[in-house]
Amino acid sequence: MTPASTPAATEVEPPAKAEQAILLAREDLARRLGLAPEAIRLVSVEAVEWSDASLGCPQPGMMYAQVITPGFRVVLEAEGQTYEYHTDTGRLVVLCGEDGLPVYPLIPVDPGEIKDGKPWMPNHR
Repeated sequence: MTPASTPAATEVEPPAKAEQAILLAREDLARRLGLAPEAIRLVSVEAVEWSDASLGCPQPGMMYAQVITPGFRVVLEAEGQTYEYHTDTGRLVVLCGEDGLPVYPLIPVDPGEIKDGKPWMPNHR
């Protein structure tokens, strides 16, 4: 008996309706990690009906519309790590951490880029 060979990792074939969500999630992760979007592999995508507008990844202290929100759970892989994104069917993508809380975006500017003498503080709305 010979050991079975492990097939090479291949990208799953996404449903057409999920293409925008996958693109946005891949672009967000590429920005966060400083990688080209092509370096990020789609592991899985599934249609989901989130129980509210938090997309299953509520931020503490925030209130969300209590409405069934259709979207997708998108799992991506980069550099040996997996990342789970929750999306709606529009333009909203949220990177969810292992604790089910949203992972905040990185600072959108380079350090020292704004020279107004004031410390930069994130404005989470």
